[in-house]
Amino acid sequence: MLLQSPWIPRLANIEASPAERLALALADDIVEGRLAGGDRLPAHRDLAKRLRIGLGSVTQAYVSLERRGLTRSVQGRGTFVASRQAPGDAVIDLSSNAPPAALDARVLARTLAGIARRIDADHFNLYAPPGGHLEHRRALARWLETVGLPVEASHLVLTSGARQALSLAIELACGPRGVLLTERLTYPGALALARRQGCRVRGIEIDGEGMVPQSLAAALEATPATAGRAVYLTPTLHNPTTATMGAARRRAIVDLCRRAGAWIIEDGVYSVAAPHLPPLAALAPDLCLHVNGMSKALGPGLQIGALALPAALRDAARERLRDLPAGPSALACAVVQEWQASGMIAALQRD
Repeated sequence: MLLQSPWIPRLANIEASPAERLALALADDIVEGRLAGGDRLPAHRDLAKRLRIGLGSVTQAYVSLERRGLTRSVQGRGTFVASRQAPGDAVIDLSSNAPPAALDARVLARTLAGIARRIDADHFNLYAPPGGHLEHRRALARWLETVGLPVEASHLVLTSGARQALSLAIELACGPRGVLLTERLTYPGALALARRQGCRVRGIEIDGEGMVPQSLAAALEATPATAGRAVYLTPTLHNPTTATMGAARRRAIVDLCRRAGAWIIEDGVYSVAAPHLPPLAALAPDLCLHVNGMSKALGPGLQIGALALPAALRDAARERLRDLPAGPSALACAVVQEWQASGMIAALQRD
């Protein structure tokens, strides 16, 4: 005999679809502890009848909760609240940052089954060309479009993670004796990469929106135009301050760099958090090297980096990639393609 659910059905009091109202009501009760780990949720049909909503709305809400890790479904038994650590035992790991887990055993099995039906065996039998297979670059181009950066696949090179893409961008824009202008507080990995390549690093003042245009203008004026000059910045969810640059500030930075003839290296790994704001590369595709990747957006196991390049640097980038370690794995790229085809990436970004 199946256990009855302790949950009293309700819909959240918001202007939204029935599925969104149901998902929010359940999520609130789970997070606030009104439902405990292991509690059974009402059966789909029973809940739809009691709330007078469509069966599909219940299914959609339950799928959304499972994606977020709040529930788990057991075949033949029903849907249950996922077990959570007691507050006193919770450990918050600040040594790295990662998006919420998108994969459980069930989703992974479904993903791999979908890949098996459509994957191109040649992606495993042959070495990828420098910059990645065209099919994989098209998949990343489609994803970048969802975060506000329309880009042709031919303008992209793929790397083994965003860090490798950033290293390549610094090398192309600065060279071994160039100058990298960056926020006064910035991503430590970028500093390490620049110094390893022999670049000089100069910090620029920041405020609540990131790099201050007036300080950047003064630094550009003081840096000889003959030196390889590049401005590295993270306009969305800056690391470590989490500041996000507004649209007007983005345009001001682009205008300054254009007048000074300096390259822009845009770290866009968190751009998924603000798709309504234009990436710098969308404002100045001829000037900007846009670094992105899947690890911060979908999961650390997807070591796929993407570098969108101005036309003047594309040939040099592909030539340099011949001497670098292999790019992203064919399987990781196949996961992205499968999640695009199934709509999972779009659902995760909505959630």
